[in-house]
Amino acid sequence: NGHVIGGHTWTDGVYLYTSDGGNTWLQDTLGNKELFAVTFDQNQEGYAVGIDGHIFFKDNPEAAWEFWRQSKWFIMRDAAFYDSRNGVIVGGEAFQFGKILKMEDYRLISLVDTLENELAAVTYSDETTVHVCGLGTVLRSTDAGFTYTRLEIGGDFYRDIHYPSSTTGYIVGSAGTILKSTDSGASYEKIRNGDNLLVKDQPFQSVFFVDEQVGYIVGDNGLFWVTKDGGDSWKQVADFPDVNLRDVFVIDGVGHIVGENGKIFRFLE
Repeated sequence: NGHVIGGHTWTDGVYLYTSDGGNTWLQDTLGNKELFAVTFDQNQEGYAVGIDGHIFFKDNPEAAWEFWRQSKWFIMRDAAFYDSRNGVIVGGEAFQFGKILKMEDYRLISLVDTLENELAAVTYSDETTVHVCGLGTVLRSTDAGFTYTRLEIGGDFYRDIHYPSSTTGYIVGSAGTILKSTDSGASYEKIRNGDNLLVKDQPFQSVFFVDEQVGYIVGDNGLFWVTKDGGDSWKQVADFPDVNLRDVFVIDGVGHIVGENGKIFRFLE
C-alpha cells in the first residue's frame, strides 16, 4: 500500500493511492488547497497537511479521509506523528513565519513555538525525541515536542530530515549540505558543506535511509544520489530523467520517488 499527496496551490489537493506496490494508482481530490506531507503513525493512522491549516485524518490505510481545519491559517510543510496523541506539525512561508504545532490529545492541536525562519521538516527518532529543520535552523526536543533547543547550525535551507534509527540521523539542505548525527540529534557533523565556496551547490530536497549505512537523496533536475557507507561517499545515479524530485521512500527493497507534474519513479534497492 502506498500514498502520495500534492496538488495546485490554491485550487485542489491531490491524493494518490496504490494497493499493488505502485503498478497502478487511484487518484482523488482531497480538499481545495495543495498538500505537502502525508504520514502514518505506528498504529497506521494517517495524516495529511497543507495550505491554510488544512489537516486530513485517516483511521487506517483503507479508511476514508476526514477533513479538519486548524484555526490558524498558515502553510504546514511537514508532519510527524508517533501515535494519535503525540504529533508535531511544522511550517512557514516565504522563508519566514516558522511555526510548530503540537498534538497532545486526539485532534487537540496547539501552537507551541514560533520562529522568524520557515520550517520545512520534522521527524521522531523515538517516542520523546523530535527533530525539526528549516531555513538556517535545526531544532531538537526531548519532551515529545513541547519545548525545543536550537543547535548552532546554519548555512543552508535544511529541507528534509530522516532518522533510520534512534541514534543516527541525516539532514539535507537545498544548497547541498549533508548533516549527520550519531547521538540522537544532540550534535551534527557536516559530512558535506554546501556553504563552502569550493563545494558545488546541489539542490537537495529529500533524504531517506533504509538503515544507518544505505541512504538516498533526491532533488531538482533529476538529482538522485546513493550511499552505501553511511554518507562517507555518494554516487550519482546516471541518466535519470530531468525532473524536479520532491521525495523518496524505500520499503522492503523497493523505492519510490515522486516529482513535479505527477511523476512517480520506482527503483530496486
